[in-house]
Amino acid sequence: MLIDRDAQNEQNRVHAHNPEVGDYWVERILNGVLVVLDVTKDKVVFCKKKKQLKDDKWTWDLSEVWFNSRKEFREYLEYGTMPGKYWADVRPGMHLWAVEEYLKIRKNSEKSQPVSEKDRILYEMARLLRNTDGLFPVTWGSTAARLLRELRRIDNTKYDKEVMI
Repeated sequence: MLIDRDAQNEQNRVHAHNPEVGDYWVERILNGVLVVLDVTKDKVVFCKKKKQLKDDKWTWDLSEVWFNSRKEFREYLEYGTMPGKYWADVRPGMHLWAVEEYLKIRKNSEKSQPVSEKDRILYEMARLLRNTDGLFPVTWGSTAARLLRELRRIDNTKYDKEVMI
């Protein structure tokens, strides 16, 4: 299947700036990258974790979702040195089934009660620390700094890395 690269790049740009529920982002080698589960004015909720099924099949692990600002979402998909160029391609609405599953899980979950923004940030920080196994990759610093800035904005409390660790 031949792809019109110019048309695909334009579609990538449009959906990186204005994601839609069910958007499926895939690496050019057809490896699933993420699925957009919810979009608000300020945030994009997406899943990028997969779980293996039998027979070399996989599905989204909807127990772990990410919350990013629209800007962070776009920057995640862009080549770092080439803004406006994307390392993955979007397939609009291709994974609406994952959104339906996500909504079922949220509806049936005891945790479906609203979570405060502060709790969400603290959860992300804890997940970040838990996933590092004591090793702090380069990306940890920028993510931790962003989370600390968000905490300061919410309650004007001084948080620093030593307190959070």
